[in-house]
Amino acid sequence: MDSAGTVSVLLGNGNGTFGARSEYATGSGSRSVAIGDLDADGKADVVVANRYSNSVSVLLGHGDGPWDEA
Repeated sequence: MDSAGTVSVLLGNGNGTFGARSEYATGSGSRSVAIGDLDADGKADVVVANRYSNSVSVLLGHGDGPWDEA
């Protein structure tokens, strides 16, 4: 998370290591992140609170790593 408006995600490889970092656009001043199934599709979604833009970013998951901005 950073003030530039992105959040980075590193997926676990299942052996204690992580894969390559993926960055996703959010609002300005990303501060807090929560993960849950927001759209009840059984896949993890990401919510980011953005301090400077006074907004919330929602990234909907596909179940295999990538997320789409809602």
